[in-house]
Amino acid sequence: KDLKDPKALNSVNLRLIKGVENFKELDGLVKEARNAGITGINTYFNPLKKVAKAIIYYEINSLKEINEEFLSEILASVTGGLSDATKKNYRIAVINFFTYLDKQNEENGTSHNYGIELKNWGGVSGSA
Repeated sequence: KDLKDPKALNSVNLRLIKGVENFKELDGLVKEARNAGITGINTYFNPLKKVAKAIIYYEINSLKEINEEFLSEILASVTGGLSDATKKNYRIAVINFFTYLDKQNEENGTSHNYGIELKNWGGVSGSA
C-alpha cells in the first residue's frame, strides 16, 4: 500500500539474499527499504540489531546457548532508560524473531526450538 519504489525494494531483497558483511551494510539496506516505503522497519530492525550485537559480545559458541534467561538479561541491558512502550517493542521484535527461527530451523529432520516468550522481564509484562 505504501510501497513507493518496488524496484528499490527488489534490489534490497536481492542483496539480502546474497548476504551482508556487517551491520553498516545492513543499516544501509534497512534505510533503502524504509525509503522505498517499508514503514516501521526500524521498529523491528533496531531492537534486533542491538540484541545481535550483545549476543556477539558474549561470544557464545552455539545459538543453542540462547535461552529465555539470556535474552532477558540482554534486553534489560539494552533497554535500560527506554520508555515502557519502547521496551515492549523490543520484546515483541525479539519474540517474533525467535518464533520465526523456531519455524525455520529444521536441519536433517531435527530442530532446536527456543520457545522464547519473555512473559515478564525488566518491569514489562504481558503477551505479544
